Amino acid sequence: MQLGYQASLQAPAFPATEQEERADGRIKDVSALQDAILAAQERWGEGPELRDAIINLFRDCDVPLLELMSFLESSTDQTVIGHAFTGITLRFSAPSLQSLADAGDISSLIHASHHGKNFGDVLNIYINSAEKEEERLARLQEAFTVLEQADFNSNPRLVPPLLRNLARNFSAKETPELLDQLIQGKFKLLENAEFQQTVLEALSNGSAVTALDHLAGYSEIADEAKWSLAHGALEFSQASLKNYVEDHPGDLVAKAVYAKKLLQQGFPETLRHLLHEEGFEESSAYGRRLGGQLWSHDARIVGAEARKNPEKVVRDFARGTSQFETCHLVTAVNEWMKADGEAAAQWVENEGINLPPEDRQFVAISYAREAAKQGEFDLAHQWADLILDEERKARVMREIASKQ
Repeated sequence: MQLGYQASLQAPAFPATEQEERADGRIKDVSALQDAILAAQERWGEGPELRDAIINLFRDCDVPLLELMSFLESSTDQTVIGHAFTGITLRFSAPSLQSLADAGDISSLIHASHHGKNFGDVLNIYINSAEKEEERLARLQEAFTVLEQADFNSNPRLVPPLLRNLARNFSAKETPELLDQLIQGKFKLLENAEFQQTVLEALSNGSAVTALDHLAGYSEIADEAKWSLAHGALEFSQASLKNYVEDHPGDLVAKAVYAKKLLQQGFPETLRHLLHEEGFEESSAYGRRLGGQLWSHDARIVGAEARKNPEKVVRDFARGTSQFETCHLVTAVNEWMKADGEAAAQWVENEGINLPPEDRQFVAISYAREAAKQGEFDLAHQWADLILDEERKARVMREIASKQ
């Protein structure tokens, strides 16, 4: 259910019926509340007048909250449900409400099976209605304590949405002790991968770097959550993420986000070092994904340089002086064959065939494909036999077979 309430609602000016006068006299039971709703519907039909009447009935009545929520559970009128829940929500922004306990049995209320999922919105209203920051933080602590004391065993699915809503009020800078409570306490945030990322995003509260710094000591945090927080820090300030990475060299996920940004800006070396020297490509799914991005970047560069001077690029690979992985030798040889096939073939015959087998296989890939393209399938298979990497060899063999 979407909450469509306004920040400030006032009762419409219209003559009160007998039932509505009972509302002014603070209705105390569900039966009287039902009568008042029916009277309002008969009088106003649909529209803003009915909306305001229902909102005010539920905001101002003295019916216990749990009974109100149970009443809504049994209702099938979605219009009434939406306006009623808005009225309930507004009760938590009333200046007279000094604590959650004053609003009713909160611990029981949050278990209302359908509308309990929206109770996080109610808690946010209560927290953010505080006039002073210290009061807001006190209400945040109170709301969190209420959730910690509640028994969710019968309805565990309520925990993630409630915590997501509540966590929007956290700040790693302002409330680090609550953050630690959330992570280490009853809910053990880090054990629940389903909503860990969402909550940790909220914890940044405009300062993802602060959240990253605070969470650096928790090795249990999933890569997904770190990845999300690091991107939040990057959006805030590339320099701040750079400083964080320098201060926390062991946080390879944050370093990967920073390195990816540098790659997009045309500086691939940080990412190259992270993937190859620090082993991130093998240890993380994000590393493998970034490995693909680095490969695409390098392939474009090698292709562009090879189109200008393919012989030089090929010879750089052969001498081991190229900054790129040897797998890109395929691209360079392809460009040389296009520019001067005879010269390329002569180099292969005199020098290329003497390359170490792990390097020579990339020359073989180019010539196997070229031979198959020209219909020389026996020759294509001879070249394919020189390919050491089984996955690459299988791919080339499929290409040859598709042309036969």
